[in-house]
Amino acid sequence: MISMPSVLKTILKAWLKYNLFDRFCYKRYKLHMKRGEWQRLVNKVYYHIGARFFPKITWITNKTTWENNEFIPPREKGGLVVVANHKYLIDPFFCSMAFTGPHVYREIRWVSKIENFTTPIVKSIIFPFGTIPLSPERTLTPRTEKEIQYCLKRGLCVGMFPEGGRTKKGPIRPFKTGAARMVILNKVPYIPTALLGNRDLLKGKAHIRVGTPVYLQDGLDPNNRELLQEIADDMQKQVVALYFNKPQPPARYEKKPAPYSPLPIGNGTKFQPQSLIMQKSSPLLAVREINVPETYSYHDNERKLVQF
Repeated sequence: MISMPSVLKTILKAWLKYNLFDRFCYKRYKLHMKRGEWQRLVNKVYYHIGARFFPKITWITNKTTWENNEFIPPREKGGLVVVANHKYLIDPFFCSMAFTGPHVYREIRWVSKIENFTTPIVKSIIFPFGTIPLSPERTLTPRTEKEIQYCLKRGLCVGMFPEGGRTKKGPIRPFKTGAARMVILNKVPYIPTALLGNRDLLKGKAHIRVGTPVYLQDGLDPNNRELLQEIADDMQKQVVALYFNKPQPPARYEKKPAPYSPLPIGNGTKFQPQSLIMQKSSPLLAVREINVPETYSYHDNERKLVQF
């Protein structure tokens, strides 16, 4: 005899697989691509949802704050790789808030596992943010490297979680070498970022601490595995130091003096949403004065829409 829980589970799976939200999004995305307006949609989604709406919601749910985002180089300085610890599914949204704060506006294209592009509802949410898929083995394929290179050359940030997955319990795990390889290969700096607190909605306070950008020396070999592991270890130590609010240690292959030198670590200002111009009636009606960059050229012709 078939049990009631198994029947409900089957119905839930069928509902998720054929849900109307994914079908609606697929048709809209396809229409925007056909009209050549895909990048305009990506910019609107990132600005109105990622930069304006989401910070207000997380202030209500998690009292989210961040600090030191004035250390982030402006868009005119070129591409940037963001490396951070990873514990919650929603971490990319929290980390991106610090990069669209009062001092700077930098869009981040996050690298994500391929399973997220086949998960109902999740795929419709992450796709318009320009998320870059990894291989099923969670490794950097030539296509993934090409997309990362394309974004970095156009002054975008690329976000990576070098732990290779979520660390739900225990300390931050050792970093893998993918982020180090991308930094050397594309000759861009990286910026360590620590995500602190509880990022589950309505379950605690969250905080993002941004480090100073690290520029590596020229002429490093992107195929030297020992070198890549040393750089990855330095990245991990820097994120751990920021996590425990300690001074950011220097990297072994850091370029000195750095081409771009922000304020010294520790002198950053903590952001509080009260500093925004808010209407007293509702925090959701807050007005943010952000200098939004011009439209970026992204894989309009090369990137294919994921079949829903």
